[in-house]
Amino acid sequence: MPIGLTWQKSAAAAMSQVMSGVAPTWQRHIKQNNNRLIEALPSTSVQLLSNRESALRLPDPRAGASLTFRERQQQVVVRFAASDISESRISLNMPRS
Repeated sequence: MPIGLTWQKSAAAAMSQVMSGVAPTWQRHIKQNNNRLIEALPSTSVQLLSNRESALRLPDPRAGASLTFRERQQQVVVRFAASDISESRISLNMPRS
């Protein structure tokens, strides 16, 4: 951090305490943003998988009753690639954090 009255190096300094207080929130937001990068691709989507399935009218009843998580992701990728549904329409269902 910079040097000066506001940025004293003491752990008891007001700015140090403020930074210690907001650091967990910033860390949580960074983690959530990194997860959004993972969610952006249908092949790696975890939290948005059910939203993507709804938008693409999945699961496909012909595929069987109990699909693994990976098989569900693969169905989304195949259906998405074969459809004209844009990524922006599916992303509208992204939950708020």
